[in-house]
Amino acid sequence: MRKSPRPAESVSTRHFPVRVFLLSGFRLLRDMIVRLLKKQPDILSIGAQESSALAVAEMMASSFDVLLADPAEIKKLVEPSLDDLRRSSPDFTIVLIDMDAGVANLLSSIRHETLHTRKVASAGA
Repeated sequence: MRKSPRPAESVSTRHFPVRVFLLSGFRLLRDMIVRLLKKQPDILSIGAQESSALAVAEMMASSFDVLLADPAEIKKLVEPSLDDLRRSSPDFTIVLIDMDAGVANLLSSIRHETLHTRKVASAGA
């Protein structure tokens, strides 16, 4: 996979703890990642859902920095849903779950937006 260009925003200006919403259709993986995130003092798991259809309303009701998603589910998010999410969390980043990356790389990706990320800028940006 190709890495998107790094956003202009510095990691040091981000909200801490980093607020993460998890989107994965695999229950076992979702449960393991939620447990892992809860152990991280600088990462806050604010929600987890199994499908993009179920997740959009829950994500819109919360404020998050990172959408951690499996690639199959992120493909199901349609543009109107992304527009709605941009309004609720204007500058969130999508981090794709890479099964080959390992736990340390996953956590680093959430913290530093470095692995398979896509900055989702607000419509006015």
